[in-house]
Amino acid sequence: MLDIEFTIEQGKLYMLQVRVGKRSARAALKIAVDLVKEKKIDEKTAIMRIKPEALESILHPQIKVSGNEVELARGLAASPGAAIGTIVFSSARAVELAKQGKKLILVRPETTADDVRGMSMSQGFLTQKGGMTSHAAVVARAMGKPAVVGVEEITVDSKTGVLKARNITLKEGDTISIDGTSGTVYKGSIQLENAKASEDLDTILTWCNRYRKLGVRANANTPEEAKLARENGAEGIGLARTERMFLGNDRIPIVRSMILSTTTEERQKYLNKLLPMQLADFVEFFRVMEGYPVTI
Repeated sequence: MLDIEFTIEQGKLYMLQVRVGKRSARAALKIAVDLVKEKKIDEKTAIMRIKPEALESILHPQIKVSGNEVELARGLAASPGAAIGTIVFSSARAVELAKQGKKLILVRPETTADDVRGMSMSQGFLTQKGGMTSHAAVVARAMGKPAVVGVEEITVDSKTGVLKARNITLKEGDTISIDGTSGTVYKGSIQLENAKASEDLDTILTWCNRYRKLGVRANANTPEEAKLARENGAEGIGLARTERMFLGNDRIPIVRSMILSTTTEERQKYLNKLLPMQLADFVEFFRVMEGYPVTI
């Protein structure tokens, strides 16, 4: 589909500008499927006209742009989807506020492994530093949460609890919206379009299964992630990282106590507490994958 600007002078057609027309991911799916139904293109051509990121964006909530939004900044679109929440500057504070039922956006200069608990309690993440392979980006994609990282035009001061962006100062409790698909950060609450499956998406994925030559397995750190992977067509777990299993709220204290143990007997006591938890996770991995392979 092309967007064409033209003029006609003295009966002659002049092409002024031609560019690929912008359209939403859902529109791209609809057009591709309809062209196949009309026998204008074949199924393989339709598949090649759909960008993988378009399919990914459909599976996550998206910002519904009206033109009245107040843009705060732009960064790297590290993990697709969109989220709205009040700003929180620390993982511990995120855990505390989440227990009160608040929806949060974790804002950090950059995240580390110590932030995982707070990240699991947040709707999405915003970091001043980092790239597409940074901790925040990798964890966000694993959790299926939106993230905008490497937003160098903002300043995040975690100690004073202040976020500065384009002469606007925000503090904990202020609301922002992040678009992990485009890498845009907005002030306030923006209307979201919830993710939903469609007949066109099912049709495209059916065609992909018909012609693909590679199998698809997923990385999963928890049985919940394995279940989600299976629901989305994964034919196994390529890598189940056992170290991630110990990051649950009920497990981190036990792991820390085990590490800090001063005797072999004390260490074994905490390992004995972890063993049944890990075994239960392994059993659940195999159960939800319905006979497909799981690599641990």
